[in-house]
Amino acid sequence: MVSFATIDPWLLTMQGPGLGIVENGTLAVENDTTVYACPSDGFDASNASTIIDGSRHVTMPGLVNTHFHSSMTLLRGGAQDMPEIEWMNRGVGPLGAHVNQDGSLVGSKLAVVEGLRSRTTNFCRVRSQRCSAC
Repeated sequence: MVSFATIDPWLLTMQGPGLGIVENGTLAVENDTTVYACPSDGFDASNASTIIDGSRHVTMPGLVNTHFHSSMTLLRGGAQDMPEIEWMNRGVGPLGAHVNQDGSLVGSKLAVVEGLRSRTTNFCRVRSQRCSAC
């Protein structure tokens, strides 16, 4: 028995050409596992405990953040409204020099919590050469 099925959303499967877009798709989940992500016409909705109307919606996998400096989360807002080079050389760079390992750990934990709350499923952490703790 399927726990729930979202019927007729646009599915972004991330497989095949483009984003793997399936119009009028169905996403079916059993317990915590996706068991069906295909066109709706091939799905028997009578097997679902809960049916969600997904029309006019998009269903997609979690987000992937391919480049971020997790420990620098604490520096957010520390240097605003300046060109990127100036932001790095006169703003965040000097601030980052004051981040120790404890601060880096706290910033990284905050980044993970923010990622989970925004449905980020994967990330690639980049270590800064300017900040030994970052």
